[in-house]
Amino acid sequence: MSHLKSESYSNYARNQLNSGRVNETQVLDLMAKLPLSIADIQTLFKANTPAHHDAETAAGVALRRTRAQVMLALMEYNLNHALDEQHLTVVTATISALADASTLHALEVCRLSLREVHGEPLREDGTPMPLWVMGMGKLAGNELNVSSDMDLIFVFEHDGETRNTSDNPRPRLLSHGEFFERLGKRVIKLLDDVTEFGFVFRVDMRLRPNGASGPLCVSLSMLEKYLISNARTWERFAWLKSRLMNPDAHSHQLHNLISPFVFRRYLDYDAIDALRDVHSKIRTQANAKSSAKNNAIDIKLGAGGIREIEFIVQLYQIIKGARTPELQQKASLDVLPHLLAHGLISAEKAAQLTEYYVFLRHLEHHIQYIDDAQTQLLPSQTDTQTKLAQAMHCADFDALLAHLKIGQAIVSTHFNALFEADKNGASEAQPQNDDHAALIAPFKEPNALQEHLARLDSDARINQLPERSQMRYRQLVLRTLALLAAQNTAPIPNEYAMRIFNFLDSVAKRSSYLALLFEYPKALAHLIKLCTRSRWAADYLTAHPILLDEMLTPALHTPPNWAEVETELQQALARAVINDNPDMPDVERQMDILRETHHAQVFRLLAQELDGLWTVEQLADHLSELTDIILRQALHFCWHAFLKRHKETPNFAIIAYGKLGGKEMGYASDLDLVFLYDDAHVDASDIYARFAQRLNNWLIAPTPAGILFETDYRLRPNGASGLLVSSLSMFKQYQSESAWFWEHQAITRARFCAGDAVIGDWFENERRSILQQPRERDVVIKDIIKMKQKIKEGHPNTSALFDVKYDTGGMVDIEFCVQALVLLNSHAHVELLENKGNIGLLHRAGDAGLISPHTATEAANAYRSFRAIQHAARLQNNHDTRVQPEQVKNEMNAVQDLLREVLG
Repeated sequence: MSHLKSESYSNYARNQLNSGRVNETQVLDLMAKLPLSIADIQTLFKANTPAHHDAETAAGVALRRTRAQVMLALMEYNLNHALDEQHLTVVTATISALADASTLHALEVCRLSLREVHGEPLREDGTPMPLWVMGMGKLAGNELNVSSDMDLIFVFEHDGETRNTSDNPRPRLLSHGEFFERLGKRVIKLLDDVTEFGFVFRVDMRLRPNGASGPLCVSLSMLEKYLISNARTWERFAWLKSRLMNPDAHSHQLHNLISPFVFRRYLDYDAIDALRDVHSKIRTQANAKSSAKNNAIDIKLGAGGIREIEFIVQLYQIIKGARTPELQQKASLDVLPHLLAHGLISAEKAAQLTEYYVFLRHLEHHIQYIDDAQTQLLPSQTDTQTKLAQAMHCADFDALLAHLKIGQAIVSTHFNALFEADKNGASEAQPQNDDHAALIAPFKEPNALQEHLARLDSDARINQLPERSQMRYRQLVLRTLALLAAQNTAPIPNEYAMRIFNFLDSVAKRSSYLALLFEYPKALAHLIKLCTRSRWAADYLTAHPILLDEMLTPALHTPPNWAEVETELQQALARAVINDNPDMPDVERQMDILRETHHAQVFRLLAQELDGLWTVEQLADHLSELTDIILRQALHFCWHAFLKRHKETPNFAIIAYGKLGGKEMGYASDLDLVFLYDDAHVDASDIYARFAQRLNNWLIAPTPAGILFETDYRLRPNGASGLLVSSLSMFKQYQSESAWFWEHQAITRARFCAGDAVIGDWFENERRSILQQPRERDVVIKDIIKMKQKIKEGHPNTSALFDVKYDTGGMVDIEFCVQALVLLNSHAHVELLENKGNIGLLHRAGDAGLISPHTATEAANAYRSFRAIQHAARLQNNHDTRVQPEQVKNEMNAVQDLLREVLG
């Protein structure tokens, strides 16, 4: 009689010990070494291999003996340790390592036997062509349960004919497909057959293309054709949990097929329907199985069970995995912390799902230990229930059942929330009948809306959509009208509805976007709220519909942490490589990532501003910081993708002028940039000229993700006729000898924003030197008045309205006065040299006595007011910033006072 807990707990353990196939010493020795690696298990295979003339027979014995020893060691370990995540991982990692090691050993032994008779498939370079084995499901995440099946898929590179690689003088050659078919069948038999020593793993091949009716082994071309043309949506969930067990130098081909099939570049909310259908079928099967077993509780497939937690994780992976690579991991417990980190689930939800997943997996193992049976049903026998409760550290079975039901209820609530994201919002937004008249009555022009709705029935674009998309589209139109009426008071402008309808038209062919808005009524409500407040927001979303997903993340309302944003952007760009080769950047993807990041952050700032979180000045600071981040990362990764680079880090810097230079960026501001370099390399001028062109292309080129920036380089030395990039000596010479007065005006709003910090320091020193040069007051004032008049003539205003930017008393006058103050007084007042923006510099000039403090304050307030008017107009896509003079009378007077004090 042994002293092992497993013997008294498990019928299987007792049989193994009584038969003498496993002894107590082996169990305790192995238990002390847990977790076991593949190499550890391979050592056990060698020790357990009997002498036998047939290698496959000997391997079969070794595999089964080893499995029995490992199973009892895991059982004893589990029964003697806390039921926490750490100890769960030891068990699942070890049984998964056993699965890998067993499969690879069987593959090796069976191939050697086959090649003696049939030769073997070879690549063109003469190396053996492998049979790639894909481990699916929990095997992919190294999280198998202790009595698990192995879900496998066999893949080979391409067809052909085997070649003789042995001493067999008359091999019976086969096609690659026939060879691998035989090899696959032998591997399955070696693992799956039940002998006097038991079995190793039950093997399930039904996940392969075309299931049980398809070939056992598929070539890459067959797999590609299937995934593109025949695979069903639910199979993406299956391939999500896939891992190649025997990778080699050529297996990236397999990854390149599977990854885009599973992880779509766009946000795929159609997956919700697929998951709903899969879950419904599984629940039906679980209920049938439970009924056949006197309504026993199924802790895996039943409500609130293991599978529902896995589905919660997998749905987020499918929807967001392409844009959030951290979610592409295989193990559920590894993904949950990333769902939390990216704001996809709350801390409470992450903790609850983790806690109950660990509990359910331990319970699953303790059920399976009893008879080494692949079951997740709670036992019905009283004595077995008592043993199970004790093993699970519960007072009795009722206590175990109570804890289980609490967890199941919590998990079910979270799972059902995936499909009922906003039940109340959905019912409120759902029209109760087809009475369009009631829906359109609150609008200014109901007849025009009625005509629009009537055209939907005959609209060919809508009628050509799949049936489900048609239904969603029409329901979203009606919900839009209902939500607009709920959010606004009558009469409601028709334009509000048309902004949403235009958006729906633009995404109608992308069923995923319709699915998102249909499944998440809160997203539709937020879309309507944004689009009614801002025409620019409506146009921005229509141009970048992928931003719809931002409406479902808490980050939409969270002030940005720019350090975190830059770190995440840098990591995402670094991961964008071809075939996992860090020396082969995927430039197209990197350019898309820059645009996706910029668009998402701009959209978040827009939503926060419309909710009243930011002033115009705060918003400008954030947009400027975001732009700096994009430029820094674009410069870095563009250089590393630049074939002519001659050093690791370029001696190159980006200088910002204008809006970005003054940190007064708006949502759609273009970038006034100057590129500088300082490099003694003999070809430096040519290298950096080419690089500057490449970098500009990264910034301006349209990609599938849209447009990033519009750039303007007319402020570089010699303007449009000058070189795109200047050396420091050339820049210095030009500024001292050839620059026009207006170019010195422009440099008052210039700053280093990306690249070589040494060049940045040089530029700032040079900028200060230029601005501190002694200047004759009359000459400066004359030149500024001349320039001011020229700009005004270029923007004539014949109306009775006041142009807040260009008319006398407007923004341009304030900006020119600030520039005059800097150019005339920086030599004596160095505090004016700092790049503090127009408002900050006005206050500094007032503090220095260069203008009266009252004038400084009032002019600053006027500038703030004008910017707010301009910004509000931009939000409605209105570039005409003319208002009634009475509306800004105080501001105009303040600017007139400033003009008199500065320009006389």
